[in-house]
Amino acid sequence: MKIAVIYDSYFGNTQRIAEAIGDTLKADNEVWVSKVDSCHLDMIVGHDLAIFGSPTRAFRATKELKAALVASIKADPKLKIAIFDTRADVAKIDNKFLKFMAGHFGYATDDLKKAVLKSGGILIGEPLEVYVVDSEGPLAVGEETNAVEWARKLIELIK
Repeated sequence: MKIAVIYDSYFGNTQRIAEAIGDTLKADNEVWVSKVDSCHLDMIVGHDLAIFGSPTRAFRATKELKAALVASIKADPKLKIAIFDTRADVAKIDNKFLKFMAGHFGYATDDLKKAVLKSGGILIGEPLEVYVVDSEGPLAVGEETNAVEWARKLIELIK
């Protein structure tokens, strides 16, 4: 299977998850991992699966990642899509305003899921939510392991 993992990252957390997913899937598939600003649409079109990951920035995915996702679906409507994000765990942060905002606006995966559905894309599996300890990280304990398990489940869904 041909799989593309496209991510955006500010502090390296989303990149670490994208690389963990890519490393997991490389055993039995043709996989490449790229930061969104280093990949082009023709690198994604024709794959069996494209996995898009974004940090949550202002309760949304990054503009560049979301634009690449939408462009990929428009160029290849049969492309299967999976999504993940990195986010702070607002349940553990003592800030009522932040909890309200996250509850109202959501996270990057909410933004990406809407974009996939609005564009007529094929969303595979549940989005992966990856927690960071603070707004800049590091990743919470066990999150890379969760990402590896999620990636293995995705492959089973599309076989």
